[in-house]
Amino acid sequence: MTRENGGHTRRAFLSRRLPEPVEERIAERYHLVRNPANRILTGDELAQAARGCHYVFVSAMEQVPRVVFERACQFLED
Repeated sequence: MTRENGGHTRRAFLSRRLPEPVEERIAERYHLVRNPANRILTGDELAQAARGCHYVFVSAMEQVPRVVFERACQFLED
């Protein structure tokens, strides 16, 4: 895996807090960016917060509206 400045090059956005062991596993593979508010974000907020991330982790309670993909598609990977 390629690293830059000692960290992971792939960024993942975590929209809500997950159990610590889960977050630790994600952080082993990606530079983890967390939602500091730890609340469900609107589509616009999620699109802005996840900007520059390659992956977005959301909880089962969240909806990911089209706007997130429209604004973040240049970064997201499948």
